[in-house]
Amino acid sequence: MSLLVNDEMIIVGDSRISSSYYKALLLLVDSSGNEQWRRYYESGPLNKGINVIATPDGGFALSCFKWVPLEKTAHNYLVKTDSLGNEQWRRYIGGLYADGPLYLANSPDSTIVGAYAYSDSLALPSSDSYNRIAVVKFDLLGNRQFEKIHCKSTLLRNVTSIVADNQGSFVISGNNVVHHQPSFYIDGTLLKVDNNGDSVWYRQYRLPGITDSDNHLYGVTAAQDGGFAAVGGIYGFYPDPLGQDIWVIKVDSMGCINFGDCWVGEKERPLPQNPTATLIVYPNPAKDKIQLGFGPGEQPLPKTLNLFDSFGRLQRSIHLAPGQCEADISGLSPGVYVGVVSDESGYVGSSRFVVY
Repeated sequence: MSLLVNDEMIIVGDSRISSSYYKALLLLVDSSGNEQWRRYYESGPLNKGINVIATPDGGFALSCFKWVPLEKTAHNYLVKTDSLGNEQWRRYIGGLYADGPLYLANSPDSTIVGAYAYSDSLALPSSDSYNRIAVVKFDLLGNRQFEKIHCKSTLLRNVTSIVADNQGSFVISGNNVVHHQPSFYIDGTLLKVDNNGDSVWYRQYRLPGITDSDNHLYGVTAAQDGGFAAVGGIYGFYPDPLGQDIWVIKVDSMGCINFGDCWVGEKERPLPQNPTATLIVYPNPAKDKIQLGFGPGEQPLPKTLNLFDSFGRLQRSIHLAPGQCEADISGLSPGVYVGVVSDESGYVGSSRFVVY
């Protein structure tokens, strides 16, 4: 559902014609809830309307989802309509297997951007397929501007929403399976892409508990401070005391919850921390060398400084002798980095800094 400028509401869903026949539904109601018109769309017997946005030309764009259960295939089609819901064009999107539903957002260049889980494999008999995140863009005439696919192919990866920020970029929420033998759990995910569909950063999130838990993110919105807020659900496995509850996270513009809590891919579970240790990097910004400041809990042990870029990719590992407080960063490309220091006892500290 989208609220329009005149307080009308445009609603997307599906209408059950029979037990094996569903049509995608687009419905316009006024500010009092009175129906103004409805339209149906189909491509095969099983169709569902997923998401709808108002377009700058006064019409609408809606994503429709079609599936064939026995063949374990599913696909999206994008429908562009005029202001009365009359179809102007449609485009079929996706690959050969069971893709996930398509979610839409308006782009500042008056185009339509969408995100969905792109399937890399046939669905397994007892579970979903291995998926990545696909981002597509179409202009208002139906011309495809790009389709780009991101992230590692992961079991049960899905997409749940997409939102534009005030910089013209987009953040996509979702979830994916993380294996932890002999079982697995689910992390919430956020992927940020720019207006060209290129990845800016990717993060995974979970609420630490006593035992494994599933952590789902269902939606994300841009915040006024440049960060993002996402909402979902947490499901703690017995005997985890968390049980089932609503889960809300607030992250900064880089997708980090705070300076000490920023997933960069080096570990899937939180490392043990020394509560008296800390890490300060200076000067900040820096160019060729950085100085490392540790708190009173520092142990005189050899340390390792791992430097990750804003995409979570390890760029350099630097071994520090006991008492060494200087590190050579010459040759690093300009950008934002996260430095993570550890010793034989575990995590020591982390800090973000800028290389110019």
